[in-house]
Amino acid sequence: MKFFDFVDKQPKLDGLVIIEGTDVLLAQRALDTIVERLLPADMRALNLDVIAGPETEHVDRAFADAATAMSFLAERQN
Repeated sequence: MKFFDFVDKQPKLDGLVIIEGTDVLLAQRALDTIVERLLPADMRALNLDVIAGPETEHVDRAFADAATAMSFLAERQN
């Protein structure tokens, strides 16, 4: 799905979303849109983990830790 279709049509987000492309700004905007739709701003500090692959020494460990963490006052961990 193209970026503007994604933003305009707002498809259901109930599984894995893969953002792919060469435009970093559109990819970041798509990610921001997903976060805004799934997690209220007041819950993000405790329930949102951002792992920057190239900047993280042990990506596999960071991802595993984030994936197994319990959500805090939210329906899901994002």
